[in-house]
Amino acid sequence: WYSIAGVRVGANAGRYKSRTDSVNVGYSAGQYSGSYNVAFGYFSSQSSGSSSDFTISFGTESRRYGSNTDFIISLGYRSTFSYGSSNAIALGVETIFTGSNGSSIIAIGKSAGRDSVNSNNILIGTEAGKSHPRSSNVIIGYQAGETPSNLSSSGRNVLIGYQAGRIYCGTNSVSIGKNAGSNTMY
Repeated sequence: WYSIAGVRVGANAGRYKSRTDSVNVGYSAGQYSGSYNVAFGYFSSQSSGSSSDFTISFGTESRRYGSNTDFIISLGYRSTFSYGSSNAIALGVETIFTGSNGSSIIAIGKSAGRDSVNSNNILIGTEAGKSHPRSSNVIIGYQAGETPSNLSSSGRNVLIGYQAGRIYCGTNSVSIGKNAGSNTMY
């Protein structure tokens, strides 16, 4: 084992490359993890790459395949499952499930930012920004900004409310209220 001053509890926990000062608890937790990480749960941070440092993962398969990621807090079943970037907070089932181009993302709620891939987004609510790949958005509410049809240009928005900007959200726009901005915006 390649571990210095770490804690490993569970079969294969921290087995291969868990390095300096990491805590790995659960079957295969932190198996290929870097330094200064905490992994709790079945396959939590299992294949996260040796250069993944300063991460916290709680939950079954949280950060399971995320690689070369630093400064991640991932709490919930499959949160940041295969996320491959840095500086993210994911709280909830399958939050920021995948993506490799975005950093500085905060996602709170089931499937918030599930397929989000760009930077500087705040996504709060069940399925908020679920398939929203653009940068610099504040999206708050159930299914707000979930699957905009204009994915190539929908960035720098504020969407607040139940399904606000769910289908169409434009660029540089503000939509507040139930279904606000769900149709074409000018």
